[in-house]
Formats: sequence, structure tokens, C-alpha cells
Amino acid sequence: MKLITERLVLRSWRLDEVEDAHRLWGDARVMRWVGPPHESQARSAAALEGARAAEAEDGVCLWRVALRLSEPARGEGPFVGACGFLPYDGPGSRAPGERWLELGYHLLPDFWGRGLATEAAARCLRWARGEATRIVAFADPQNLGSRRILDKLGFMALPHHGGADEPIEHQLVCGSNAGHALGVGPRREAMGRGLAKDP
Repeated sequence: MKLITERLVLRSWRLDEVEDAHRLWGDARVMRWVGPPHESQARSAAALEGARAAEAEDGVCLWRVALRLSEPARGEGPFVGACGFLPYDGPGSRAPGERWLELGYHLLPDFWGRGLATEAAARCLRWARGEATRIVAFADPQNLGSRRILDKLGFMALPHHGGADEPIEHQLVCGSNAGHALGVGPRREAMGRGLAKDP
């Protein structure tokens, strides 16, 4: 898998990129709204293997994101983070003809505030138009940055009846179902699985 934007390259992970994965998911600032940071490089290595397995099985994972070098090289620059999807298995997602995905994005702090998460997620969503019928995303009520990104991307926040520490679910309908009303799915833990289902 490889996706290109004006400033970024998103692609499948390689097994020799454990150091990048650990720099990302071992950083407490990155994981503030996600879950406990990875305590060791071995933990990140297991996550990387899980991501590759999930992509092989489901066609999606949180893909590696790097800056795109300018002409003439047009190759990869510094590692930025990860962005992509996980299969979503909530109510309604198993109906015939339905395929729901969960969007996630995690960036290293040095790259915050530049619009890169929005750019990466927007590219992923363009890819997903031909792959999914609905996209869900979860954001902690206090994570205003992530909620702004989802708003820019066109997601609708569903009614939130939980406490301040329960994530808000957002949904985006894709393809021919785009005009249909959005249903309310279950609240659940914020996306804390990192690369794959259980990194």
C-alpha cells in the first residue's frame, strides 16, 4: 500500500522500522489520548508484526507516514507518524453490503500544528471511498485538536451521553450511502490499539 499527498507519503510498514514505531508509540505525549505508551521496543516490534498481519488479512492498518521530499528526489523524508484504518465491528457494520472502518492518526510531537494529520487522514478517506460504506472515529471530549480534525474532514459527532472521560464517536458515510441518516453506535474506549488490533 502506498498513498501520496502534496507533503506526505503513507505506506505499509517494514519489519526493520521498529525504531520508528517505538519512537511514536513509546512517546507519552503521542499516547496521551490513546493508551499506555509502549514500554519497550519489543512491544513495538510485536505491534509492527500485528499491523502487517492485519493489513494482509483485512487490507488496512495504521500506515507509516513520512514527509515527502521535494523534486527531483520525490522520495521519503523524516518519519512523521501513522494514519489509517482498523476494521470496525459495531452494530450495523455486519449488514449485507456494509464495510465499516475506524480511522486513526498518531503523529510525533515535532510535527503537530502543521495540518499533517488532516492531510494524511483526508488522503486515507479518499482511498476508503471505494473500500468502505462508513467510517467511524473516536475522540476524547478533551482532545480538541482531534475533534477539530474530524470536523474539518466532514465527520458528524454522534450524541454523547457519557462522562468527560468517555470518547465521542464520529461517523462519516461513504459512497452511495452518503445521503442516509447516521445511526448511533456504541461508545467504547478511545482508539488505543496503535498499529493493529492489539499492539
